[in-house]
Amino acid sequence: MSDKMKILGLEKKAIVDAFTSGRVTVAIYGLGRMGLPLAAVFAERGAKVIGVDINQEVVDEVNICSSISQGLSRGDFVILETTVPPRTTKDVVLPILKQSGLREEEFGLAFCPERTASGRAIRDITGVYMKVVGGIDRDNRRLK
Repeated sequence: MSDKMKILGLEKKAIVDAFTSGRVTVAIYGLGRMGLPLAAVFAERGAKVIGVDINQEVVDEVNICSSISQGLSRGDFVILETTVPPRTTKDVVLPILKQSGLREEEFGLAFCPERTASGRAIRDITGVYMKVVGGIDRDNRRLK
């Protein structure tokens, strides 16, 4: 008998509890445009996540999300511009940045959703869409 948590046949509440308590491990094969955000959603909800990809560069990038904190200095401003689930900036990125030893008020952190279409990235980035910015607090949402 395996000691891994099984969810097949469980009631909805038991499944939710299993995920949020970290007793479920989810494997995502392919960390591209859909796989990586999906992995982030599961991890954000409390599941243990294993990400697999054939592209070693992708794997290396995912494995170094916390290295950014090593170079963070007082007064730096980090802007996350990508496609991620809601609350990723505050619930995932902020704790990583705090590993630097700095307090929240000593650096800036904001989120700007990626708003580009395949094949039109340069055109989209350079001005077709207005930028939408959200920050971890009022100061981090406004331009200074």
